[in-house]
Amino acid sequence: MCAAWWTSSDEITELSRATKALGLFELMLMSITPIIFSNDHWIQYITGQTVEWIPAHNTRLLHPNTLLCLLRSELGAHCMQHWREVQWQGPLLDDLEKL
Repeated sequence: MCAAWWTSSDEITELSRATKALGLFELMLMSITPIIFSNDHWIQYITGQTVEWIPAHNTRLLHPNTLLCLLRSELGAHCMQHWREVQWQGPLLDDLEKL
């Protein structure tokens, strides 16, 4: 059960929804383009932005701002199009569409 403060406002609910959707996007990127996580210059080229990372055990995780830039790039559009074509469905994919 979540603490009351975690679900007490619309802003927190929206932040949670977006964070979960971006987390799914990051996991999908890890599975389809793992090399991107070791090449900052690719991410910078795709997004046109400085790459922000979150240090993690034995890997690096992309900052939500970087993930959002990737989602809104041609790479993100290509991924979303492919997932629509193979008819992946679910609330997290719906949330990615909204982002």
